[in-house]
Amino acid sequence: MKLELKKISVWAAVKVSFVLNLIFGFLYGILYSIILLLISSLPIATMGDESSHLFGAFAGIAAIFLPFIVAIYITSLGSHICPLSADAATVAAEAK
Repeated sequence: MKLELKKISVWAAVKVSFVLNLIFGFLYGILYSIILLLISSLPIATMGDESSHLFGAFAGIAAIFLPFIVAIYITSLGSHICPLSADAATVAAEAK
């Protein structure tokens, strides 16, 4: 028995894409915030003591919000691309 995919529902593809992009975006955001914290903890010889503490405080605050911001950004970008991909796959399947 040979099965063929004739149509991809756009709404189902968007729902799956939304959840997956949200999870992967949050994981990427955690990775970015860890890298940001590592960079901010490096000793900076050219900056004075006051400037390095200010940068460290900024990095700490940004590390809290960065996973959420990256997750929202990647989710919105992926949710806009997914319907186009689902439509293209449906058109390609119907063309056979």
